[in-house]
Amino acid sequence: MYPVIYTSYHIHIASYLIIMSLAYTVSIFYFYKRAIQLHLSPKLSTEISIAIMLGGFLGARIFHVIFEYPQYYWDHPLEFFKVYNGGFVFYGGFIGAFLCAYFYISKIKQNFSHWLDAFALVLPIGYMIGRIGCLLAGCCYGKTCYLPWAMTFGPGVEAPSGVPLHPTQIYSILLEGLVWISLFYTENKRDKFTIFRSSGSLFYLWMILHGIERLIVEQFRGDFRGQLWADLSISSYISTILIAIGFFMLSKGQHSHNKITK
Repeated sequence: MYPVIYTSYHIHIASYLIIMSLAYTVSIFYFYKRAIQLHLSPKLSTEISIAIMLGGFLGARIFHVIFEYPQYYWDHPLEFFKVYNGGFVFYGGFIGAFLCAYFYISKIKQNFSHWLDAFALVLPIGYMIGRIGCLLAGCCYGKTCYLPWAMTFGPGVEAPSGVPLHPTQIYSILLEGLVWISLFYTENKRDKFTIFRSSGSLFYLWMILHGIERLIVEQFRGDFRGQLWADLSISSYISTILIAIGFFMLSKGQHSHNKITK
């Protein structure tokens, strides 16, 4: 693939960073549009986006350090700051962004659940674009595969060179695309589903669908993602927790809605 883009003989930029910058940019504009669509403050959406960017960046980096290569960064602490070499974890970014958004929105005395639905459709778009970066960098690669659609990477990337692998980055993009379509359909047919009428329900649905998507793709991943417990990665455990929380919050929201309508 193309882990590095050369702008001149002496200057080159990691393709992963370019794609991640694109993911952030598209997400910010889409979040702005979502705020207008849901009758929220577009001005506040840009402020919240800054909090999300900072929290997401730090969370993704810290998760990588703690759960994937703790000994390496303990021995080489300055390597933590060499972010241009990659080393980010989506769930770490998600948790960091979620916490920063929650504290900021609470600080400005906004209803957090109203903003959750704005986040819901943005997250899959940012995630899909981010996985393009993974594909170019050759990270987050799959196990050995002998199916017709197996992908082989060349030298200079994280994936083993010349070995046919499951294109897990493409699996993630396609499945997360289905997640976005499901959320878009649900939002437009919300009146038909009482369980999705409460604020934040679209976000909880994303938690469930994304958790399922991630559990599926994790079965085909072949890259090192830290110490595994019971043959499951930390991402699989987090996905399971997300699914459980999503179902719990949806049932809680439906119960509250039923009490109000009685």
